[in-house]
Amino acid sequence: MSKAYVDAVRLLARREHGEHELVLKLERKAHSTQDIQDALLECQRLGLQSDARFVESLMRARVRQGHGPLRIRRDLEQVMIARELIDDIFLQEQDHWFLHAKAVWVKKYQLQDEHPADHSFAAQQKQKQFLLSRGFTFDTIQMVFKEAL
Repeated sequence: MSKAYVDAVRLLARREHGEHELVLKLERKAHSTQDIQDALLECQRLGLQSDARFVESLMRARVRQGHGPLRIRRDLEQVMIARELIDDIFLQEQDHWFLHAKAVWVKKYQLQDEHPADHSFAAQQKQKQFLLSRGFTFDTIQMVFKEAL
């Protein structure tokens, strides 16, 4: 077992890592390119490293944080995940974005019954901008407001 393999297993024991992210971390530890490739192949062969599991893990975390599909897709592209894998995962999740957007909006803006949410035009624009900044699509945001008002 090489030192690169031991370091890779140690990193993967903490949390899921994408292939590119794992390579970068191992390079920072001054391992040779060949040792890194060997360690990565062994980790993948043993099922310790999987980009699919990494995507699912990152997606769950970002949804819990209140992020939408545009933001999550950008985050995945930044860590060099294959576009096909991203598209497959988003295809499975496409029916849930409305519910995620609604939950984020309700948590942020719907107050108790004695203090109803502000439905003025300016307030709605601010709320829509908030959801856009979280990475939800305009169509999804429109559906949230159509149902809520």
